[in-house]
Amino acid sequence: MQKYVSDVYSKQPEDVVFMEKYVMFNPEHSSKEYEATKASILLLGQEDPILMYKGSCIDGRHRIKIAKELGVMVRCVDVNTKLSDTELIMMCNKNTTSGRDFTSPQKAIQALKLVNEHKWKAVTAAQAMKVDKRLVSYASTIRGLGREDILAALMNDKAVKMSGMKYASKSLEMLCKFAKVEAEKDVIEDSSERPMFNPDGLIKAEAGKAWFYERKEMYKLEDVNDIQMIYDLIELANYKFKTVVD
Repeated sequence: MQKYVSDVYSKQPEDVVFMEKYVMFNPEHSSKEYEATKASILLLGQEDPILMYKGSCIDGRHRIKIAKELGVMVRCVDVNTKLSDTELIMMCNKNTTSGRDFTSPQKAIQALKLVNEHKWKAVTAAQAMKVDKRLVSYASTIRGLGREDILAALMNDKAVKMSGMKYASKSLEMLCKFAKVEAEKDVIEDSSERPMFNPDGLIKAEAGKAWFYERKEMYKLEDVNDIQMIYDLIELANYKFKTVVD
């Protein structure tokens, strides 16, 4: 199917509106990356037009910002409205990564966005972003624990240092483990009940652990009186993900 349905045309950058559903796959550039893009546009002009879909921009917010700063028009091209959601997202992702390579944690977080906000299957999202599905599960667990701040830091390519860690890290696996420890410290008062609060030991599949933590956060299960409900969730996680192999 044809991807573009128009010739390249110009538009005032102030008149461009964004479709956040797709723009979110284009993370903020670092200052060095931004200045490099700006220098390239000054020298060669805007070689790659921004992508327009149904009148809104789905990829190109940095080029638009630079056009505003330089006081020039922004070059645009219309994409085919018959393209599938998957094809549009991959087009945006392709343009983004052509100027900036995602780290593995960033790819996993982007894959998680595809799962949560676009209802993709985790395996499909991981394959699309070319990342190990286990990293997507770690990112999901961190999100389920309410630690979006960790994911935001990683998307900004910043290492995170949590309580008990000697050095800051960008490892999703390590940050996931420490996030779990911090969450358990807030919940467990009676150590005799600890086995029921230990999903790592009782849930076999990593995807099941991620599912458990997300729902535990969703239902605000933090009181000692919630032990039976937590245990039921652990059993359900094992049942739902019994065919998943870590």
